[in-house]
This record gives sequence, structure tokens and C-alpha cells, in this order.
Amino acid sequence: MKVAEDFKFSQNNLQDFTDCRRRFWYKYEQKLSWPALEAEPAIENERFMRAGSAFHQLVHQYIIGIPADKIEAVIAEDRLLPKWWQNFIGNIPFDENETLFPEQMLMTRLTGKLVVAKYDLIVQHKDGQITIYDWKTSKRHPGRERLASRMQTKVYPFVLANGANKLSPDQSISPEKIQMVYWFSNHPDDPEIFQYSQEQFEKDKTEISTLLDEITGLAGADAFPLTLNLSHCKFCRYRSLCDRGVEACDLDEMAFFDEPADAFDIDFNETAPIEY
Repeated sequence: MKVAEDFKFSQNNLQDFTDCRRRFWYKYEQKLSWPALEAEPAIENERFMRAGSAFHQLVHQYIIGIPADKIEAVIAEDRLLPKWWQNFIGNIPFDENETLFPEQMLMTRLTGKLVVAKYDLIVQHKDGQITIYDWKTSKRHPGRERLASRMQTKVYPFVLANGANKLSPDQSISPEKIQMVYWFSNHPDDPEIFQYSQEQFEKDKTEISTLLDEITGLAGADAFPLTLNLSHCKFCRYRSLCDRGVEACDLDEMAFFDEPADAFDIDFNETAPIEY
């Protein structure tokens, strides 16, 4: 069985395929729910994931006009959110007088296949520049090199640049006008900024196209082997199924992109993004 022709590719499933083809097979082809814990202690891990999801919702509410004091009153008793919220409200990384597009879901086509991206915030500046913001609630701040290698850093600006869209009707956005900012709730003074370019756009287009063609050309479990990099197994829910360990790792070991992503994961194959 091959990947369906109308399958929606995203930074999440492309990252899964890049990290471990078997994980992609289990998760998206077999749609297997495997109950292995990603990190211990389980209760603290769940609290961390819920808080991260809640923080995204709070920022969205603020952007659409909910007063900050009302938000603060709701989260006053939470263990994690007040600190993250104060870090945000005291270091708001964007100009509120610009044109803001929070929680945007956009989709484009590449080699006939659908590629989708869910943005925390897109800011359209008066000078025509575009900034993509992504909120991260992880404990650790990653290295820039690791950030640059992630599919999110490639897919998000690429989707925005790959054709006319609702932000700029009837015209494309030049890659040079796009930058992507990772903003960290635990490190508000240390965001990571990636300026996009035509050269990077072409590189990303080639890499993403190759992945799409490769994935859609594969069929059967044998075409999706286990990763040789065992570090990818540490927080994988399928690790016991693959005989790659049964114990969950300590939550404190969790680095930026090893944080449980499912709290913010969206099944794009069950949604209807805006296509352009």
C-alpha cells in the first residue's frame, strides 16, 4: 500500500520520515496508536504538554484582542503559564501595529502533491516584509545548527513563498522578504531568526520535492526501515514495538525538538487548509 495521492505533507510527517521511516509508516500509513510514554514522569510530561498547548492559545487570544489582565487572571494559579506569559507580555516580539495573521493554515502544491503549514503568527509589515513567528515552550534552547536542519525551518517559509496567497492577493511573496523567528517562552531574550532567500528557497524546493517523490514511491513496511540513529528512538512512542527500549526518558533530558510534539500536532489529512 502506498501513500494516498491526496496525502497532505507537513513539517511533522516529513520530519518523522527523515528521522525514522518506520515511524512514518506506523503513524501515517498504519495509523497505529502505540501507548508508550515519551518521557517520565508521566504526569509532569502531560502537564508540560498541556501547558505548551495552552500557551499557544493564550497568545492567540491576546493577538485577537483579549485584554492581558483577563488572561493573567485565568492562569494565575498555573505552575508554568504565569512565567511564560510574563516573559511574553514583557517581551512581545512583534509590532502590534502591523498586520497580523494568527493561527494561519496554508497549503501549496509541489510536484502535484499537497504541502501544508500551520503558522502560529504571520506578520505582514508595512514595508512589504513578512515575518513568521513560532512559539516554543521547551525547557532548553537549541543550537542554531540544529534549528536550521529541521523540516519546520524549511517547510514554513517555502510554503509561504511558493505562489500567490491570501496575504498578498494576486502576487507571490519574494523569498528575500521572508524571515522566520523562533521565540522561546523560557528564553524570551534569545530568539532565533532565519532570513530566507531565493537560494534557500531553491534548496528547500529540491529537498522537499525529493522527499515527496520518494515517500509516494514507497510501498509496504519493508520500504520503511528502522532508523540507524538510535537517538531518535529515545522519545518515540513506538520504541518498544521496534525493540528499541521500553522505558521512557527523563523529561529533563528533553531537548527543544525532542519535546512531545503531539500536544500541538494537527492531522492535516483531517482538516481543510487554505490552498493557494
